[in-house]
Amino acid sequence: MHMKRIIKLICLTLIISVVCVLMSSCISNRNKPDYLLMGAKDNGFVPSYRAYYAITGDTIKKIPQFKYENYIYKDDHYKSFNEEFSNYDVVADSPDPSEWNYELMYYDNEPYDTDALIKHLQDMNVSYMGNVYILVLWFDEYVIVEVTNLDDTNTVLGETFGLFRNGKMIDLPAGTDLSSIRTYYRYEQDAK
Repeated sequence: MHMKRIIKLICLTLIISVVCVLMSSCISNRNKPDYLLMGAKDNGFVPSYRAYYAITGDTIKKIPQFKYENYIYKDDHYKSFNEEFSNYDVVADSPDPSEWNYELMYYDNEPYDTDALIKHLQDMNVSYMGNVYILVLWFDEYVIVEVTNLDDTNTVLGETFGLFRNGKMIDLPAGTDLSSIRTYYRYEQDAK
């Protein structure tokens, strides 16, 4: 009788352990970002700027390089992908983006929806005048808008960034610089 009790206790302990491991695995996967982005600029061969971002749902946060690298190099679930993009040159005679003439750069395959872009610019409170360069990057339900105001010698006078999910602007933490995003990784649950 005593032996049956010990066997039942061992079986119950094993079942509880398996359930805990499975729950722990599910919880740890939920804590992983949906997307990882890296922004980078170089002065010749010398890196001058690096920024690493994690996006989960309606939240973006800056993460340290080691954390970014741990995700992409140690987790088989992160897969790189390419974004879609459009570049626009604008000569803004008015601070109202709805009055601007958007000239798509010649090498872009597919333009971003101009009405959606105007709404994004209005949500970002962009009111630049003069020469304006706009880069729109999109993937899945996300859109990154980078707007740069330039003088006649292409010196940057101002820069504004916006991140949107399904058309809704996401609050960016102070100091977020979404320029020069070079790499994109997506968390894929079924990846091996």
